[in-house]
Amino acid sequence: KQDSEGIVIKLMEEEALKVENALNEVKINVNNAENLILSTVNIERIRASQGELDNYENEIKPIFDGIMQLTPDKNLWIIGNTNDTKNIMALSVRMSEGKVVREEKYNVIGSAAEKDEWWQESMKNGTNWSAPYQWDPWGPGTILISYGKKVVKDGVTIGVVGSEFYFSKLRDSLSKIKIFKNGYLVLMDEELNFLYHPNEKLTKPSDVNEEVGNLFSKELLE
Repeated sequence: KQDSEGIVIKLMEEEALKVENALNEVKINVNNAENLILSTVNIERIRASQGELDNYENEIKPIFDGIMQLTPDKNLWIIGNTNDTKNIMALSVRMSEGKVVREEKYNVIGSAAEKDEWWQESMKNGTNWSAPYQWDPWGPGTILISYGKKVVKDGVTIGVVGSEFYFSKLRDSLSKIKIFKNGYLVLMDEELNFLYHPNEKLTKPSDVNEEVGNLFSKELLE
């Protein structure tokens, strides 16, 4: 029994470390992108005209693209806050089929996206990891987690810089892990909701059965 427990614990620790390292890489490269913007942006210039802001984006894009290449899932973005920048800043790049793709520019202020978690919580708290969400424009059934960080210079909130973590890849990896005959790994959030379970219809431990639900409730209380 002890050997079996040791094998399972080691497996769980290894998978947790992989996830932790990938998420840390996202944060590190978002910080690098933030530093790039803070060290190069001139507030008066980007407020002067849309053309000047577009020129600024094109100037930093080669370095921005380089940082993007270092993110775990090859994507990076800065979405501007036109309440402060006046003109639209939206530099969003990703790798697709071996090429750098630049997403279409848009103004988040006044759009439906302004109410989304990645924007609201980043602006409110400074940083934010979103809940997993489906984003079919990047491929049917693609599940992403957004990490966003508010960018502020000289009291001006420039916008939110961030990157996406492909949660669907993590789910695929977890689905391939088998523990002995019938065992499997699950992933839960801090409220003990399943982020991943091989049976997608189950959303929390009590959905498995009452005994499992009670077990996790007991662990939480302890």
